[in-house]
Amino acid sequence: LALVLAANLGVAQPGGLTPTLVNGATAASGGAIVRLSADGRTVLSVTRVAAQVTDLALDGADNILVAAGTGGVLKLTPTAGSVVWARLGGSYVHRLDADATGACAALVPGNVADADGAAGAGRITVLSADGSLAAELAGYHNTQDLCLDAASRTLITVGWRQANAFDGTRTEPVQIAYLRGHGYDGTVKWTNYDWSADRASPRFLNRPENNMADTRGYRCSMGRDGKLYAAFECAGGNHMFRYSPTDITRRESIVGGDQFHTFSNTRAEHKTFFARYEPGTGAYLRGQQLVNRLSNGQGNTIRVKGGEIWADEEGRVYLGGASAYGLPPLTLDSPELGTYTGGAWLMVFNPTLTQRLFVTRLNAGGQTAAIDARLINGKTGLAWAGRAGLENATRQYVLSAVQPAPGGGTQDGFFAVSGAAGVTLSAANGQGQPGLVVFPNPTAGSFTLNLPSAAPARVTIFDGLGREAAPPLARPAGSLPLHVALPAALPAGLYHVRVQQAGRVSTQALQVVR
Repeated sequence: LALVLAANLGVAQPGGLTPTLVNGATAASGGAIVRLSADGRTVLSVTRVAAQVTDLALDGADNILVAAGTGGVLKLTPTAGSVVWARLGGSYVHRLDADATGACAALVPGNVADADGAAGAGRITVLSADGSLAAELAGYHNTQDLCLDAASRTLITVGWRQANAFDGTRTEPVQIAYLRGHGYDGTVKWTNYDWSADRASPRFLNRPENNMADTRGYRCSMGRDGKLYAAFECAGGNHMFRYSPTDITRRESIVGGDQFHTFSNTRAEHKTFFARYEPGTGAYLRGQQLVNRLSNGQGNTIRVKGGEIWADEEGRVYLGGASAYGLPPLTLDSPELGTYTGGAWLMVFNPTLTQRLFVTRLNAGGQTAAIDARLINGKTGLAWAGRAGLENATRQYVLSAVQPAPGGGTQDGFFAVSGAAGVTLSAANGQGQPGLVVFPNPTAGSFTLNLPSAAPARVTIFDGLGREAAPPLARPAGSLPLHVALPAALPAGLYHVRVQQAGRVSTQALQVVR
C-alpha cells in the first residue's frame, strides 16, 4: 500500500530523492506525484510531471490520474514511473475523478482565476480507460466539481448559479446551488435543487417561505460505501436544503444536534451543509449542517470552498476546508497553534451523521484540500492534505514529519496520516454491539460500561489518533456492569472505548470533560 499525493513542490526534494522525470518535465517543474509508505513516514518516489498539478484520482487498478493544469490529464502507472497516456494538453484541467473501470472525467473551468469559487460553466470531458473520448459536454453555470459512479454509470456535477428573485419584499440577487446526474454519454438523468427565480413557476425558490439564503455547491465524491456525498455552502439559516431537493414545498429532515449543527443566532456568515444521496437517482438520504461559534455564542464561518468530502466503507463521513474562529471542541489540538480555533480543519462523522468522531486542525490558517480513507487491517487509515496560510506558514503542527521544518517558499503545504479516530470497523455499521452502553457520557472522571453478555471482556480507551489513552482493562467472566475510572491526568476531549468480547469488537465514543 502507498499514499499518493499530488503536490506543487517548487525546489523541495521530499526524502532527498532524485525525482523521476516524465511527460517532458524537468527537475524544475513544480507539479509532482509523491508516493509515501502507508504510514506517511517514508518517501517512496517523487515524479515530476508538469508545471502544475491540481487534482488526482486512482482507478480500480491503482493507476494514477492527474489533473495537470494546462498540461491536461495524465494517466500514470501505479508507481508513477511512466505515462500511460496524456489528453487535453493545452486545456486547464482543474478537477477530475476516475471510477473502478478506469473511466475518467475531467473539468476544464470557464474561469481559471477563481476555479474554486466561481468557476464558470466550463467543459466536462469523459474519457474511457484507454484515453479515448467517451463524451464531452458543456458545464452548467458555475461547475465546481464532479465525480463518477461506475455502478450506475452516472457522472455527477455540483455547482451554483447567480439569479435575481423576489424575497417577499423586493427582487434581490441570490445564488442557487445544484447537484446533477448525467449518463456517461452526457445526457441529464436527474437534477437536485437548482430552483427557479420565476415567481409563477411551481419550482420558485421562495415558494414556501423566505428561502433566499445564498447557496453554492462546492464538492462531491463517491464514498466507498457506494453512496454519493456532496458539500454545499449557505449564507443564512433560511436555506433551501431544509426542503426536498426535488420538491421545494416538502420539508426534509436534517440531522442537527448541538449548537454547532443548528443555525440559530447566525447571520450571513458562510456555513456548511453536507448530505448523502443515491448516485443513480439523486435521492436524498441524510443531511447535516455545520457552523462555528464565537465565544459569545454567535455563529461564525466554516467553509468547504476548495475543501473535500469523503466517506469510507462504513459510511463515516470525512469533511474538511477552511474556517474562521470557533470550531467545535477539538479532539486533537496543539499548543503550537495558539488559542485561535480556526484554520485548515478536518472532521469525521459517524455513519448516521449524529456524532463528531474526530475534530482537528493542523495550522491556524490555510485549508484542508484533500481527504482519503481506506480500510487497512480492519481499521480505516485516514490521510488528509492541504496548504498552510501564508501568515501561519511556521505555525504548523508537526509530528514525525518527513520534512520537519518549513520549506522556505511563499506557500507551505501539509499532509497527515492517522487512524480514523481509533475506530474499529468490525462492529456492524460502526455503531457497536447491541446492548453496549457507556454512562454517563460525557463524563468527568469515570463511567459504567454495561456489556451485552457476561463473557470475559477486554476494554481499551483510545484517543483521536488511535493511541491507548489508559491501561487496558481485562474483565473475567462475571457481572455485566463494569466500572471504569479514568486517569486523573487524562485531558478533556473525545475518546473511544473499544470492547473485545466473545469474538466481537465494538467501539463507542466517549466525551471527557474537566
